[in-house]
Amino acid sequence: MKKICFLLFSVFMLVSVSTAPGQSSQDDIAESNQQFEQWSKSLAEFVKDVRFNEEDVKSFLSLADDFNSFGAEEDDEAGEYLISAPF
Repeated sequence: MKKICFLLFSVFMLVSVSTAPGQSSQDDIAESNQQFEQWSKSLAEFVKDVRFNEEDVKSFLSLADDFNSFGAEEDDEAGEYLISAPF
């Protein structure tokens, strides 16, 4: 299950990876591409033995609410201590 969670997290990271706004030179872009390619190969090596079936997917989906609500209690508690402006 840890590898599946890591795999899903990694996919999210792959989708959200982008170069920093200040990087415009070809060298910086090439270096970023090389780092990304190496990271992708490392990730592929790490998860190469991950296998899951329909039962695993159903189990993961049944826990989706728990994953989505993680930390929600902390958010609710933090709101109790906010001081609202008098206007």
